[in-house]
Amino acid sequence: MRVVVKLSSLKLREGRESVIRHLVDNDKPIFFIVPANKNVWHVLLYRDEIFKSFSKRLKQPEIYHGYDKIIEKRNEERNAISTLELVKCVCYGFLKRSQIITLVKSKSIPINEVNVVMAYDENGKFNFATKMLLTSEVNNFKIFSLPYLESIKHGKMLFTDKSVNSYNKYSDIENNSVHIDVDFDSLYVFESDIESYIVNDLNAIPDDSPYFIPIELRQLTELDQLAVLGYQLFANNCKSTMKSKDLAAKIERTLGYSGKKADVAAYFLSPSPKGKKITAEPLNNINPNCKFPFLVKALNTYGVNSDTGAIAKVNQSIQAFFSDLGFSEDNVKYAEIMIRIKKQGD
Repeated sequence: MRVVVKLSSLKLREGRESVIRHLVDNDKPIFFIVPANKNVWHVLLYRDEIFKSFSKRLKQPEIYHGYDKIIEKRNEERNAISTLELVKCVCYGFLKRSQIITLVKSKSIPINEVNVVMAYDENGKFNFATKMLLTSEVNNFKIFSLPYLESIKHGKMLFTDKSVNSYNKYSDIENNSVHIDVDFDSLYVFESDIESYIVNDLNAIPDDSPYFIPIELRQLTELDQLAVLGYQLFANNCKSTMKSKDLAAKIERTLGYSGKKADVAAYFLSPSPKGKKITAEPLNNINPNCKFPFLVKALNTYGVNSDTGAIAKVNQSIQAFFSDLGFSEDNVKYAEIMIRIKKQGD
């Protein structure tokens, strides 16, 4: 499954406009997050379905015997709904090439409808939410591109406020549909499409550092940002005299943690943390007192290959791991939170 990242959150080798131009020139998709307070509806009108049905049989459906009569018969109900379905668990909507170009110039654009949205399936993985038939190659993102997105013609996806949960006729849809304001700072992309543009601070951390995270464990949890901060602060000063409260305060300012979570993060980042003694053998030779490697070990042991449907059991196993080693109650609680696998785009 491809990783989705927010473009504005990345440290890039070039400006965002340049990266976006690269994506558009290479037909790579760019998308926006659909707010949780909006519903998404897949709407297919009867007239669209009739035309599509004939188009499949003939290149010129208007010469099909009886076509005119059918269209005339249906003219009065040309806005009759053939398909109307609330699409659940939507996370992203995809932008067309023209919309992306406008957005780069104006920095903000209202989106009223889209061809395709992406949603989480029952296993927490991405899937496409549209009634069209999709090949396995498309579902695996192998041929997913801007031209392909713009070629999809099977109704449309409209947005409403969350309070709208039913429709009876097309006029209801028109009256209740809303737009989503998408701005330049809220664009998402597939990480693999811009890998060459990303400056990754994790790559600067040597593998013998207590803050090292193996490549296969990156981009999954909050540990990435903690590792970068820890290495920047303590790479050449394993005997730092920075007090825990000062480190916690810096974590609050830098990462947005607050209260006990900031205190626990400070405990795991500190080269020589104070507190309850644990029973485990040190995991790092350079700095045996640092406890950050235990977060990485727990993630590698319990988090990476966990079944999405058994999240509660995984969390319990992680908590038990830290508890059995003698970590304090708060450290156990927030350690598990910090190594939870993030949903795509978080």
